[in-house]
Amino acid sequence: MLKAERMERKKEKRRNEILNAAGKLFFSRGYDDVSIDSIAQEVDLGRSTVYLYFENKEEIFFAIVLRGSIIFNLLVKNGVDKGKTGPEKLMGFKEAYQKFADDYPNYLQAINYFLSGRFHLYDRKTAENVEGFKGSGDDFKKDEIYYDDFKKDLENGKIVSDLPVPWFSSVDCINEILDLRGEMLNILRDSIKLAMAEGTIRSDLDPTEFIALLMIIMNGMDNIPPDIRNMLEINGITTEKFLEDIWDFVARMI
Repeated sequence: MLKAERMERKKEKRRNEILNAAGKLFFSRGYDDVSIDSIAQEVDLGRSTVYLYFENKEEIFFAIVLRGSIIFNLLVKNGVDKGKTGPEKLMGFKEAYQKFADDYPNYLQAINYFLSGRFHLYDRKTAENVEGFKGSGDDFKKDEIYYDDFKKDLENGKIVSDLPVPWFSSVDCINEILDLRGEMLNILRDSIKLAMAEGTIRSDLDPTEFIALLMIIMNGMDNIPPDIRNMLEINGITTEKFLEDIWDFVARMI
């Protein structure tokens, strides 16, 4: 192996170590209570070394959100692709979301925090336009071969929370995260349209409004108020059962 290749692999390994250490801190303390100093201490490096790999704390957090978004995207693609009919594809999406929520709850919380309004997302929108939802994940598609091994692990039910992340700036991370999200919404919209064409759900359904409702419900599952969560638990309703029942409610609506 050439010296340059060895150095590149060493840098990639070190960068991933920083991300893994930062992830542990963000997940346990929350974004605001983590600093570059605490990240450097966690990975046993000087803060100046951390700055060789990331511009600031925000860029590190965005890279972690991107990692979660890539995992979610791969799960959704795998789940939906297994379906042949519209309802089967929608069920594949539901199961992919449930798997992500169960196996990667910290990444789900990080994504929701990223979308909470805490960060300026450069006025990027996922509103529908002529071609569909903005964002196609093109940059991600160029690197999909990079994730082949991880895709196989995901398909086999393995946890891949240490998945490497491309060397993106904060702006690039934001764009890629929103592109991946746009691609996911396109996949969901196409599944709904297929089900409508098959006559298995209402033909007067507005796919955009249905997607908006579905995503609001899903995101809300990560932020159930303590009193409501307590009420459910007292009545023997687990989060998993609640989510199943919500899907049943939604199915009856359409």
